[in-house]
Amino acid sequence: MNYNGEAVEQSSSLLQVFLLGGLRALFGGDIVVWGYVVGILAGAGSIWMVFLTAIELKPYPQRLKAIPWLVASCGSLIYWSFSGMETSLQALTLTGFAWGTLSYIQYRKLWPVLLFLPLFLLCRPENPFLAVVILGSSALLLRNSRRQMLYLTSLAVFLTGCIFLFRYLAFDRLFPLPVYAKAGSLGSERAYQGLRYLFIQLKAHPDLILFALATLAGTWSVIRRWKERPAHTFLVISMSAGILAIIFSGGDWMENGRFLVPWQLLGVLLLPESRTWRTFLVPVLVTVQIMGVIWTARHYSTGRPLWTAIPPAGQGLFTTTVQMRPIANDYPWFVRANRIHTRDLGVIEALGDLVEIGYQTNRLPLRVLSQQAGMVAYYTARDHFMKFRFIDLVGLTTTDFHNCSRTADRGHGAGGLNMDLEYLVTDQEELERICGFQMPDLIFDLDNESDDRQNTLDGYRVLYQERGYIDTGDSFLPGLEVSRFQFIARRDD
Repeated sequence: MNYNGEAVEQSSSLLQVFLLGGLRALFGGDIVVWGYVVGILAGAGSIWMVFLTAIELKPYPQRLKAIPWLVASCGSLIYWSFSGMETSLQALTLTGFAWGTLSYIQYRKLWPVLLFLPLFLLCRPENPFLAVVILGSSALLLRNSRRQMLYLTSLAVFLTGCIFLFRYLAFDRLFPLPVYAKAGSLGSERAYQGLRYLFIQLKAHPDLILFALATLAGTWSVIRRWKERPAHTFLVISMSAGILAIIFSGGDWMENGRFLVPWQLLGVLLLPESRTWRTFLVPVLVTVQIMGVIWTARHYSTGRPLWTAIPPAGQGLFTTTVQMRPIANDYPWFVRANRIHTRDLGVIEALGDLVEIGYQTNRLPLRVLSQQAGMVAYYTARDHFMKFRFIDLVGLTTTDFHNCSRTADRGHGAGGLNMDLEYLVTDQEELERICGFQMPDLIFDLDNESDDRQNTLDGYRVLYQERGYIDTGDSFLPGLEVSRFQFIARRDD
């Protein structure tokens, strides 16, 4: 369910939902902490899974020893393993799916693929299609393994049908809500955005350029002898399908190559296959990737170095325009160590106070709108459940603007529906007339430096604002610039 207790699948990873929910039910604790724990363990597990897959490829011993080093030094894998998101879980299930498939077609061991294929299908909404395309294409190209590949393709289709049936019965939809918010037509514009995404990632992370060139060299060597190397050909098919899916989905809005991480690990397996491969290239590539980790920490990280002190909660973190109680100190270390989450702590406390006051006054849930449906919405729902109704402006977690003909056709993007506050305020009469939409009681969102938010929100009064930036405390590793420009506004009437 979503923040409002409605039967809406608001997460893009059903597998992560099952895992975190199960861990929370069994052991208690903060589900945010469990998200980080699962991400870190999945990242570590990915290293081991890539190594197991490499064994199936039967490389020379010197080349086999290089694989763990090349994976462990991948900056994007390290970064996203500590994000609390499903990226490293996707990497683990993809490499596990590859290992299981190769074990089955080469040694007829069925249990690995029976374990990892369902997990892979559940991990991301695009994975069922990827699995069917990968296995079906492999059945066409790999004659000696055709029967096994057709069996796995049929199994993937059956399991996909079961997942779709579950989603339809539980949520009345075949896909998670973010898919409907972000997905548009698969046209040239979407492909252009996907190619642009790849270009931006390569431009931002020069270490990826060398890695991509080395992977292409290994891929080309496999393609030239694809009939002789069915296992390697399967990896090339898998990686090609993944990259094409990124392109035609339009890429991602998040930093540090989030969508590339799982497929980059498959690329590691193809590196030693290049005819130009030499043992001395291992320390060169590892060194370049470690330099890439430092580069990411210096320019694109939203965390802070471990050796810098995390500011005490409520002391010198925020400048507000309203009186508010000190920020609670019970937020997990993972939350306080991330500067974006640190930025949100003041808004969480202030919004919680306003929701509680409004509910106690009217005894009705307040309508709260934002396009930020992460930490603020989660902690507010955890502490004030059913005392407010969250409205997601870009339609990732609530259906308000999906069900409205006036807003449903405004277009889609990597961040969700093409909606903004200015449009909402100026077109509120039409939204109320056509869709029966009631304007929210409270609005919270990110802001900018212009300080004109009060003038752009007609009918609302800004009660709470934050200004300035949150640094890392280390001049050599300043990371990505994280502003704390945010606001909360209340409806005048």
